[in-house]
Amino acid sequence: MTGQTAFVASAILCLLFVAGVNGFRPQAIVLASVSTAYLGWCETDVSYRAVDNLTVTLIGFYVVEKTGSYQYNILYTLKNENLDAEITEGSFKMYYKDSSGGLPQYGFFNDLFPNDTVTKSYTFEELKSKPFDVLEYHHDHFFSSEPLADSLKWNVEALIPEFPSFLTLPLFMIAALVAVVVYKRKHLS
Repeated sequence: MTGQTAFVASAILCLLFVAGVNGFRPQAIVLASVSTAYLGWCETDVSYRAVDNLTVTLIGFYVVEKTGSYQYNILYTLKNENLDAEITEGSFKMYYKDSSGGLPQYGFFNDLFPNDTVTKSYTFEELKSKPFDVLEYHHDHFFSSEPLADSLKWNVEALIPEFPSFLTLPLFMIAALVAVVVYKRKHLS
């Protein structure tokens, strides 16, 4: 799976074809979210070299609301770009917003040999009363109560879209249809 998977859209380019006098002409509308890179936060679909020398790319992040909890789903890729060393996979951990500690990733972590790449997904689940604010990747943070200084960090609040991303395309399609109808009624009557 590649970065084209749209769990969270950092930028949306939508081409609307609006009826014009000389036929249809494209008009581009660009909506971009505010980048958090200036704060030292990592971004989705960008590769970063971790302290363990693996290249880490967070491809997607989305939240599923359940009755009493949230599921935080991540999709990520790890790559060993070293030519002469095997490296054991690190893991992700989510840190609580209002208290110390966090929820580590559990599972099996293998060695990546030179030029090996692995794409995985993982689901964290926690009570609604215990929100997270940091998603972290590191090779040695399982027992840490706070994010480590040399880790890769993503701002959880910045990763969660203001409204579900699956609504973006239908909303723009409806807006385009309304624009075409209004334009035709104005200019063809």
